[in-house]
Amino acid sequence: MAARAHDRRAARSRRRLRFPPLLRRSAQLTVLTGFALAQPLFDILGRNATFFVARRSTGLEIVLLALALTFLPTLVLILAELGAGLVSPRLAHGLHLFFIGALVMLVALQALKKLGLLSGSTPLLVVSALLGAVALLLYAEARAVHTFLAVLSPAPLLFLALFLGTSDVSKLISQQEEQVRTVKTGSQTPVVVVIFDEFSTIALMNEKQQIDRERYPNFAALAQGAIWYRSATGVHTHSESAVPAILTGQLPEKGLLPTFADHPNNIFTLFGGDHRLHVFESLTRLCPRSLCRKSTGAPQASSAVQGGTKSLVSDVSVVYLHLLLPRGLEHRVAPIGEAWGNFRGLRQKSASTSGGLECARGLCDFIRALRRDSGPSLYLVHTLLPHVPWTYLPSGKRYTGRVREIPGAEEIWRRDYWLTVQAYQRYLLQLAYTDRELGLVLDRLRSEGLYDRTVVVVTADHGLSFRSGEPRRHATRGNLVDVAFVPLFVKLPGQKQGQVVDGYARTIDILPTIARAAHTRIPWRVDGRPLRPSLAPDGQVSLVDKDGKPVSVPLSTLLTERRAALARQIAVFGTGSRERLYRIGPYRRLLGKRVLGLAAEPTDLRVEIDQAQLLNTVDLRSEIIPAYVTGRIQGGSGQGENLAVALNGTIVATTRTYDDSGEERFAALVPERMLHTGSNPVDLFGVSGTNERPVLQRLRASSSTLVILKRDGREVIETDEGAGLGIVSGALSGKVHAVTPGESVILGGWAADLDGQQAADSVAVFLDGRSVLVLPVYLRQQTIEDRYGIQKTGFRAELPKRLLPAWGQGYRLRILALRGDVASELRYEGGYLRSGRPR
Repeated sequence: MAARAHDRRAARSRRRLRFPPLLRRSAQLTVLTGFALAQPLFDILGRNATFFVARRSTGLEIVLLALALTFLPTLVLILAELGAGLVSPRLAHGLHLFFIGALVMLVALQALKKLGLLSGSTPLLVVSALLGAVALLLYAEARAVHTFLAVLSPAPLLFLALFLGTSDVSKLISQQEEQVRTVKTGSQTPVVVVIFDEFSTIALMNEKQQIDRERYPNFAALAQGAIWYRSATGVHTHSESAVPAILTGQLPEKGLLPTFADHPNNIFTLFGGDHRLHVFESLTRLCPRSLCRKSTGAPQASSAVQGGTKSLVSDVSVVYLHLLLPRGLEHRVAPIGEAWGNFRGLRQKSASTSGGLECARGLCDFIRALRRDSGPSLYLVHTLLPHVPWTYLPSGKRYTGRVREIPGAEEIWRRDYWLTVQAYQRYLLQLAYTDRELGLVLDRLRSEGLYDRTVVVVTADHGLSFRSGEPRRHATRGNLVDVAFVPLFVKLPGQKQGQVVDGYARTIDILPTIARAAHTRIPWRVDGRPLRPSLAPDGQVSLVDKDGKPVSVPLSTLLTERRAALARQIAVFGTGSRERLYRIGPYRRLLGKRVLGLAAEPTDLRVEIDQAQLLNTVDLRSEIIPAYVTGRIQGGSGQGENLAVALNGTIVATTRTYDDSGEERFAALVPERMLHTGSNPVDLFGVSGTNERPVLQRLRASSSTLVILKRDGREVIETDEGAGLGIVSGALSGKVHAVTPGESVILGGWAADLDGQQAADSVAVFLDGRSVLVLPVYLRQQTIEDRYGIQKTGFRAELPKRLLPAWGQGYRLRILALRGDVASELRYEGGYLRSGRPR
């Protein structure tokens, strides 16, 4: 009888899992995943079609992504329920209830964050969890909830239809490339256009509002033989609108995408009839494929954001985490910025991979394309320089560390003056590198015999601002002077003498100016007009704010404000030598002083320097160097400690700490010339007192040197302080992968204690039993979080390839995860490492 009862229960259980109940549960999960996942992403991506334009996504790729967001989560969840049902119907039912509560929590979390009803991460998470629990109880007890979900069942299909059919993205799916109508101009004049990105004119100037020749020699050299329209302004603060305005001569119109279909009349169709086109667009698609392929013999240059399914899924997941997480936790995710993709930064192309040219961000391919052709050519590049991320030094080397983070840069700059100064410093150093890249372009033009007979235009799409309490990019009345002015240089064929022209000039005037210089007539209406040596002294400068409302000011007013902004810049960074860019911060009189000559008091403060081992193994031949010193302070007041950073016994930087979600952190850029090959000891000092009589306190450094030894027949890891960690196989899990772009190695992966449901503390790279690098484990790994429920299990670092041995040299390289008093070796997945040994 018991067996028959068991069979009847099993039969009922099987019936519950048959089609009608399964269909009902699937519909419920589809509704909730639609509200929790698909709809928020459809909303933001539908309003930012440039996300797909920049990565050259096809209509089919967009449709497949939309279908996956709508139905794939439900498929995964329902398969999990079916699997649980094979074990126990009760388990399957419980898992379904868990999914319902978790999805409602996700919906509530996003709604509460958007409404701004609660402040702080903990209240948001707690209230969202409570709402999820309440929804779960109602679902379990009230049949009306099931009816409500049934009524909502068409919603996901509606979200999908709206995204594919009515959003801005729908134009990418439906638009067909129109017939290309080129113009036969008869012009034989070569044209070169270089468009930089996020570049404010003020940054180039000295106290006389001339180009700072010592700091930016190549821009100064260009100005010597070109017309510098010193008061030129952009017409939009976002590249997807600003760049098409440059290329069409027309003011931006709301709703237009940066594609050829929406801008059929542009510089490429103007010159494509009789010029060879060498085009390198970063975020736009204005050059029609057929025309660029016909002219260059190959598809137009790939975008700055690489495509592919893996990168698309990765970037979409980062966007979703920013939508989901409370603002206090968003810093744990790779920043989005305005890069449109590659948010996790795992696909960096090294400068030295480009045939010996020391250049980056699309300029290498462009420079190689500059050559004397049999006929006239148009060369155009939009390069993401000096745009974020700021990682380059004037020499062309890159600095490592937490470079993708910009402390204080949120929707608007945090009201912390020091953080904006440090960000401005990083920007100006990258601008000096941008000057170096411009020199490579000019040298190539001269060596190919193109410079004298070519129209050369160098400009930028928009500026940027470093003002506390103001946005970096969006125009406001407070920052318009920073974001409006852009560099504009026009060198005419045969021009030998430079000229500075002040007056009303806009970037929409560039195409008409090029056409006139090339003796070409534009056969369509343009809003710009050819620039001349004599311009109207005043005019209305107008940019739209983030809500699309115009912010308008007379040029004469902005010029007065520009003088004040320039004075502030010079007060902080001076003029002339680039070394002056490093002499910022509190207690600047300490810079250059030897530590041995200074008295330092003891203190209980401790400092932990990020990736400190890189400073012990510097290779100046490498393209990457550890010039960006960051870390955290333990035991401080949290109110902004003044610090002095000493490198090799000399104070090379002063800085202030800042709050980073409860951690007291610091950052400082040290001059490249102060580093030398080999070990570079770093000391940190707290500083108080007056500038004339500073009081120093030496911070105690947390030990980070680890050694693998054998003790009592087993391996252990010892620190300099004698603490021991046992190496236990399988105690910690994880994997590490590596890529080798150019002369660097990028290590990444995850590490965690799966049984204890905790992320690893750190990951250590050992060479012949001694640590060469210890990495913090602090990055989000969504796959691991979804699978195991453990947060922040990821790590990532970039180091010079020369610091790791080549295959066959007999060294032993190991990577271990550390947590508490145990360590375990990680699993290797391809790349530079294989089977625990160099490849």
